[in-house]
Amino acid sequence: RLDEFMRAELSIFAKQRPPQPLSFLDVIKASSCLEGLAQLVHQELPVRFARRLKHIEQVDKWEQIPELVDLHAMHIHSFRELRLSDPSKPAEYAEAILQIRQRHKRLPRLFAEAVKRIASINAAPSETEDEQSTHLELWAETFLRSRVASELLMSHFEACVKTAGFDEETKVGIIDMKCDPWQICESA
Repeated sequence: RLDEFMRAELSIFAKQRPPQPLSFLDVIKASSCLEGLAQLVHQELPVRFARRLKHIEQVDKWEQIPELVDLHAMHIHSFRELRLSDPSKPAEYAEAILQIRQRHKRLPRLFAEAVKRIASINAAPSETEDEQSTHLELWAETFLRSRVASELLMSHFEACVKTAGFDEETKVGIIDMKCDPWQICESA
């Protein structure tokens, strides 16, 4: 029954709202307290994982590509773990995020291998080589954009958990509030 419920939730989350980039301002605002950041993570990550699952399923014959099958299973496991975690309990929630990050360390290698296999398996005879390449690049870019936002959220949350209770006035998680990237670029 829980599996059926999770599948239903996946479908709902994948259609929940149009894809939108994660704003640094939203992350900073939510970072004023660990509970607020946990709520943002809990709000954003399931949607991103669900969309990535549906994105994998858009690939023709994805079930025949072992790396996509592994990525799919990884994201289902992570989605489930996240949905069963309580963001109002920061220590417990942080442990779930750490486990997900550990699991996702294999993601870049699996993804790269999957893209190679997709290119060799799904060559559509009606498309030119350039069209096939463009289509694959767009698919990969969408997946990776979502992954970057997810990784940013998880690593920022992890850093905030580690620094909770310490008086580090210049940093909010992974963001150094006194760092001015524009100034650094001008100085270079």
